[in-house]
Amino acid sequence: PLVGSSGSMTSNTLINGPWGDMFGRTYYQTSQSLVNWRIPGTSKTLRVHERLLPALSQVANNLNANYAAGRSYYVYSATAFVWRTVGGTLQPSEHAFGTAFDINPSSNPFSRDNVLRTSCRIARGCRRV
Repeated sequence: PLVGSSGSMTSNTLINGPWGDMFGRTYYQTSQSLVNWRIPGTSKTLRVHERLLPALSQVANNLNANYAAGRSYYVYSATAFVWRTVGGTLQPSEHAFGTAFDINPSSNPFSRDNVLRTSCRIARGCRRV
């Protein structure tokens, strides 16, 4: 789906197509479907779409298993729901639906082209507990 302008969307921006059917057509509809999800092993809580919870349950299981094995990733910053488009485009961001989140975006080793630039062992913010 495309919207009328890029950047932050207004509260009355209408989302058309199947994304609107699945996640909500307006800011109000989308925000009414958001729930809090706490990142395991941290004090950070994200507002995510309720449809994401089954996948996040798997994420939580994986993180908890790694924490139990003494492996962790220090989370100092995390964001999820932001009513905006993908930078410079008319396409709503997955953040606008609460189906994407960023952890430590200023030092995250993943890039926009989804290529790992470094390994967690040497990335800033990684530590062994």
